[in-house]
Amino acid sequence: MKKILSAIAIMTLMVVFASCTNSRKDGGASLYEPDNGMIEDGTSSQFDYEFVHNWGDQFLGENYNRIVENQYVYTNKQQESYFSMDSFTASYSNLRRYINYQTKIPNDAVRTDELLNYFNYDFGGPENDEMFSISANLGSTPWNERTQLLTINIKAKETDQGNYTGNNIVFLIDVSGSMASTNKLNLIKAVFPKFLDALAPTDKISIVTYSNKIKILANGVYADEKEALKKVVNGLSATGGTAGADGLEKAYNVAKSNYIAGGNNRVIIASDGDFNIGRYSQDDLKELVENQLNSGIYLTTLGFGMGNYKDTTMETLAKYGNGGYAYIDNLEEAEKVLVNDLNKTLYTVAKDVKSCVTFNPNVVKAYRLIGYENKQLTKDEFNDVNKDAGEICSGHNTIVCYEIELCEDTPNSDDADSDMFSVEIKYKDPKTDVSSVFSRSFKETDEKLAVTEEWYFASAIIEFSLLIRDSSYKFNASCKNILERLAVNCKNLLEKDQLKEEFYQLVKKAYQCNLITEPVSEDVLITIIYDAGIKYILCEKGMTINSSKILKYTFGKNNGLFDSTTNELIRYAVFADMACTEPLEEFTLVEDVTIFLKPIN
Repeated sequence: MKKILSAIAIMTLMVVFASCTNSRKDGGASLYEPDNGMIEDGTSSQFDYEFVHNWGDQFLGENYNRIVENQYVYTNKQQESYFSMDSFTASYSNLRRYINYQTKIPNDAVRTDELLNYFNYDFGGPENDEMFSISANLGSTPWNERTQLLTINIKAKETDQGNYTGNNIVFLIDVSGSMASTNKLNLIKAVFPKFLDALAPTDKISIVTYSNKIKILANGVYADEKEALKKVVNGLSATGGTAGADGLEKAYNVAKSNYIAGGNNRVIIASDGDFNIGRYSQDDLKELVENQLNSGIYLTTLGFGMGNYKDTTMETLAKYGNGGYAYIDNLEEAEKVLVNDLNKTLYTVAKDVKSCVTFNPNVVKAYRLIGYENKQLTKDEFNDVNKDAGEICSGHNTIVCYEIELCEDTPNSDDADSDMFSVEIKYKDPKTDVSSVFSRSFKETDEKLAVTEEWYFASAIIEFSLLIRDSSYKFNASCKNILERLAVNCKNLLEKDQLKEEFYQLVKKAYQCNLITEPVSEDVLITIIYDAGIKYILCEKGMTINSSKILKYTFGKNNGLFDSTTNELIRYAVFADMACTEPLEEFTLVEDVTIFLKPIN
């Protein structure tokens, strides 16, 4: 062991993370690898929301908030998993755009939860006027033989115009110079008449535009004045800069001036997110929309275009502004969002929706939440009735997926029939602000946990996401496996659902265009043992690494663990074994290796 760990050169952090995306052909020796800024008590460190990536010549200037995949959590350390639910679907149609342009997909553009929740599923709706229905399925993880894949299926109740006293909609349209391309302003013009046709005659429509200047082109006009409204939109042209924040403030003011008590009051912003005049930092935009949270006015962000697309802006506005988020890559998607699925776009049925999934440590040894990286909550945030969270719209389908490792032995006979996990959803009525709780528990022996076509389809989306992201968790994932599973196990779904069939074709195209990284076999397993647990990392054989990168990988940016009793940071050093007194500085990866972290203060 000491010989293996002796000769080495220093390696940059970028190479560490890039090389750690390789996976073992046999599925790897264990489950646990990457760090996501989480510490061993399961709480999350803060994500840097100014961290963005620019990708490729064709899409130079596109920005995405950073995503660091969730790690495995031991249930003897943390049984609860907290996160915010929402109605975001933008990542899927944006990914589709990249594939259709045969362009490398930025890792941070892939938000797995939004890929899953883009589709409609046959879960069965709520009963007895309940807000949600919850079901679940459990089966062997197709890409990792050591885990089980758990899908928790949540469907919100449906509502429509009849449950509101009317719609008050402000269409805020970006008409800056960057919106001139055919897949931006022209798409808005093409879908707007169909959007009007889907509304009731007495719904109020306002049109506000922004570039260098802010203009109110229609103010509370009834939707039956279609020709006049169409003429306004058809007459728009794109020029000038982008005073997006000022445009948003004006749109909120217009919405307030036409406010309908008991109605659906909403701003819909259509933009590429490329704000460049006035306030445009993420913090400024977050503050702007948070100031409107108690106004009774909801926000929908519709992203358009490519090349300079700022997903960072559109996601931040929706996340902190009581909003939903969709990306419009073609006319069909525009019609889906603004016509066919209009109820899901317009009508919020539950706000500040927060979920907690609790695992029984006598049944489940460890779990990893798939997706929802930028939507996680702490225990205090989950229990804080005033904490803002996501909004769920009419009939929205939400799938929450975990990879779990079951306990090898059940401690006693009483545990054999005990709950395996439970789901608790806290939410508020969007009209009355009254808080409610909906929950359900599941046993491992529950026959309803059996896999379905929908489970197989969800597993295909996750596996594809792992490949697209070149994830450290992809293990045996492959396009061949995905396509075979879709063709064999999801045949009926593909035949009756055009969008699911389209996903099958996108997987084929991504593979044929070499947009995905298939697993390779030349890798080495590093086992990291320390007082709070064990972590594992897969890296390329022959690479070099130093101790500071191991510490950063294990503990995140803190390079240690905080002692909750003293609130002091406990620092660690890397050793070849527990008996060693001399820390390791660097080492070469020749074969599978175990290293030890010991406190040094």
